Amino acid sequence: ARVVLVLTGDHVRDLLVRAVPLDLRDCAFDVGHMVSTPLHHIPVLLARPTLTQWVLIVPRSYARSMVDHLQHVSDVFSTA
Repeated sequence: ARVVLVLTGDHVRDLLVRAVPLDLRDCAFDVGHMVSTPLHHIPVLLARPTLTQWVLIVPRSYARSMVDHLQHVSDVFSTA
């Protein structure tokens, strides 16, 4: 079983660049692309269905760990 995490926002690409070993620039990872990649030592599918939306498909047993990791990495973008 898998969990689908849909990420949107101004800094999603910046967050993902810190977490995956991929070139996520538009010229390298355009809308419609999907790849398998490790993220925080977890195998995930990363997709970009639209310009502003990114999707992570994560094994269900790792979903909580993935959310915690993404929240930790996103702290750098916090305005608080």
